[in-house]
Parts: sequence; C-alpha cells; structure tokens
Amino acid sequence: ISRNKSLRVLKLNNNSINDEDLVILITALRQSNIILDLSLANNRFRSVSARLLVNLQSLESLDLSTNNIG
Repeated sequence: ISRNKSLRVLKLNNNSINDEDLVILITALRQSNIILDLSLANNRFRSVSARLLVNLQSLESLDLSTNNIG
C-alpha cells in the first residue's frame, strides 16, 4: 500500500481487522497518503485505534460501520 501510487479506493470490509492490524494499516496509509475512499466496515477494532484514522488527510470517504467503536 505504501508504495502504490495509483490506489485510490480500498475496501477491507469483513476481514476481522483488529486494533493491532489497524495500526499497521494506518502506518502504511500515512506513507502513501493517496487513498480517497476507505471502507473498513464489519471488522474488530475499537475506538482507540480508530481515532488514528483522523490523521489520514487524503480521505474523502470513510466507512467504519459495524465496528465496536461506540
């Protein structure tokens, strides 16, 4: 992800992504900074790690539905 220069949409729904996985993903996304649409619906992360997504400045659309971030 961090080396890809053309990827604009990333849909990782239903992948059992947990807090540790999300931190790794966010690190890669910060390096590329080109993802416009990110969908992480129905995974297993919580609000603590989800807050890190705020720093992804390129995002125009973000789907976090059906995660335990209440």
